[in-house]
Amino acid sequence: MYKTHITASSAAVLKEPEQFLAIVRAVKKTGGKILENWIPRLVKRRKEVEIKESVLFRRVKEAIIRSDFLIAECSYFSTSVGINIEKAISLKIPVLCLYLREKEKNLSGGLVKGINSPLLVIKEYSPATILEVLKKFIKEIRKKRIKYTIFLTRRQAEYIEWLAQKRKRQSDSATSFKSEVVRKLIDEAMLKDKTYKAKNFL
Repeated sequence: MYKTHITASSAAVLKEPEQFLAIVRAVKKTGGKILENWIPRLVKRRKEVEIKESVLFRRVKEAIIRSDFLIAECSYFSTSVGINIEKAISLKIPVLCLYLREKEKNLSGGLVKGINSPLLVIKEYSPATILEVLKKFIKEIRKKRIKYTIFLTRRQAEYIEWLAQKRKRQSDSATSFKSEVVRKLIDEAMLKDKTYKAKNFL
């Protein structure tokens, strides 16, 4: 099972609900868990609900951090979608950017095409093809990224937590980034290891 968050224009969800529900169904059919599964709730209510901006920002940010990858529907102009994509990439989280053929010129107001990162994958889709598009993306991601579950001693866990809290204070963030701290420690060790570098792995 994988975890993901879907970011999209809420106005577009209300206008074309079946298009976005097809993405939700595709995630479930491929064994995924959607964090902050807001699309079905919005479709059911048929109107947006006022949520304090700081609360919404925190919930979305936490969902992105916990995701194995982000799904971004980019067929419609949306500044928030672009911001969420940039947030995911800054955390080294892959992004599947989806667009409808007839909406390619939009791609979230040009924000997406301005992002140059191997973590960003842009794919055309339709409600009829989304399942296959998602399956292929997941297959490629699994080739490139390996998910580890490790057991730490209490002292090791406390150190990682301390580093994460330190990073949180330095970035004035409401969330700590323990996984990012671990990745950074590994990257630094790789750069310092002369034997590893001598083998041309870097």
